[in-house]
Amino acid sequence: MATLGAQSNMRGHFMEFVNTAVSVVLLCLLLGAGWIALSYLKSGLHSHLQKNRAEPAVQELSVVPQEAPAAPVLVYELSGDNLYYHTSGHLPSIKQRSAISEEAAIKRGLKPCPICMRQ
Repeated sequence: MATLGAQSNMRGHFMEFVNTAVSVVLLCLLLGAGWIALSYLKSGLHSHLQKNRAEPAVQELSVVPQEAPAAPVLVYELSGDNLYYHTSGHLPSIKQRSAISEEAAIKRGLKPCPICMRQ
């Protein structure tokens, strides 16, 4: 009987190992199936939400157009020149110049320089 006990003990360990291995494999399969199902639902929901978002966004843009404010253009006025305003590249060696916006230069009565402001 001693030999039968040893065999059943060995068989019990083997069956316990097989049972654990089968449980781990089934757990991995269930997790994989859940992952695939969740990914499928998420991608289907995502594409559905994109379709719903695209339609109102187009309607909102067509109803309310918004314009970005234009940045002021900087020009330079020379201390001795009361007729024209200039670009930064024209006469860069002159130190007595100050940067102002183009609107401010026009309000002061200055005209665009015919040399550096060719159109």
